[in-house]
Amino acid sequence: MSAMPHDQPCDQPTPGRRQRRSQPAGKRTVRRGLILASRSPSRAALLCDAGYRFTCIKPPYKDPQSPTGDTAEAVAVREARLKAASVAESEHATPDTVVLAADTVVRGGNDELLGTPANAAEATEILRRLVDSVHAVITAVAFATAADGVFETFFDQAEVRVGRVTPEQIAAYTASNRWIGKAGAYNLFDRVSDGWPITVNGDSTTVVGLPMVALRPKLRALGVLRGDAA
Repeated sequence: MSAMPHDQPCDQPTPGRRQRRSQPAGKRTVRRGLILASRSPSRAALLCDAGYRFTCIKPPYKDPQSPTGDTAEAVAVREARLKAASVAESEHATPDTVVLAADTVVRGGNDELLGTPANAAEATEILRRLVDSVHAVITAVAFATAADGVFETFFDQAEVRVGRVTPEQIAAYTASNRWIGKAGAYNLFDRVSDGWPITVNGDSTTVVGLPMVALRPKLRALGVLRGDAA
């Protein structure tokens, strides 16, 4: 998937994507622009491939690599709120633009919270814990505007089973540096395309970092429509 450059509207359609249908007369929605408050190319790609146009802004708030305290759900919601608020309070936000932020937390065995690895050694250790086991991935989303601040949050959860992956496969992956910036040290689509035995119970985009199944109707209700520029 192609990533959208930061601070630029995503207006390049993906080949083969269905175009947005026009709304029937009498059902017009007040349209609003969209800002994605994120440093994640994967989240930008999910929105872009779904047909949304938006501006991507790196949030001034930078979430911690190792989440601590509270439940995985509470941590993800808290971090998503802080990211959204930091952009909504900046010069980039306007009263009629929706700021969207998200945070992903991996919950391993014994309810251990696994964040974003700081180096290859941490990535290797996290992956070793996830192999041959089941873990949960929680992604929280927060909406904000310049006028109202953060006004809504929600989260979605998916269950991921990782089969047998050899130490050599883990070593080759960590050497590629594709774990950088990834909660749980991996990107689902990337690992599946490389043949890792991974199955998901739930929305696969939740695992990637943005729960699109739940997100699309919420954006529509807020007046953010596919094809609209920020």
